[in-house]
Amino acid sequence: MDTVYRTIDANLNRAREGLRVIEEIVRMTLDHPVWAKRLKALRGELLRAAQKIPMETLLAKRDTANDVGAASYSREEKKRRNVADIFAANFKRTQEALRVLEEFIKLLDHAAPRASLPGARSLNTNGKVSHE
Repeated sequence: MDTVYRTIDANLNRAREGLRVIEEIVRMTLDHPVWAKRLKALRGELLRAAQKIPMETLLAKRDTANDVGAASYSREEKKRRNVADIFAANFKRTQEALRVLEEFIKLLDHAAPRASLPGARSLNTNGKVSHE
């Protein structure tokens, strides 16, 4: 179960970081207060959902020093031509992290049934937020 918690911890962090970058671009570059507020709320929802797993558990399983992928970056990750590249990369980063979380949280279901998250949201293909 250690690797499950390590994976969840890493991807919670990755999703929060990606959302934060997107939020900053929307706020500072696009000057769009409505979407900035929505993104901040979405980060808050992710944080509240993450609190269903005790932070002590995640921290106890964290092993950054022995993470074989912690220092590996592709060439694409090291270069960004403009803010649009950063924006797109962080949308993809967030999407991938949420997908990993979706799969690994299923493994926790075997230990204890997962309560449905009230107000859980997802971005559908046309970019609109929908309740599930």
